[in-house]
Amino acid sequence: MPSLAQNLPTLILERIVDVYVGDIIPDDPTIGACFCKPYIRIAVLLATCRWWREAALDKLYKGN
Repeated sequence: MPSLAQNLPTLILERIVDVYVGDIIPDDPTIGACFCKPYIRIAVLLATCRWWREAALDKLYKGN
């Protein structure tokens, strides 16, 4: 039997990813600063399950 985390509605899952990852594009980019935190968080979600991976990749490609 699949877990409840694998059966979340898409809109709820997308909102969870938005809150967990944050903004992909920094509000105030500084020259030479590393802004890799959102990408590291997306990488964690890629290993969860297919649905979470799709939501994380959607967040990555939308970029907001």
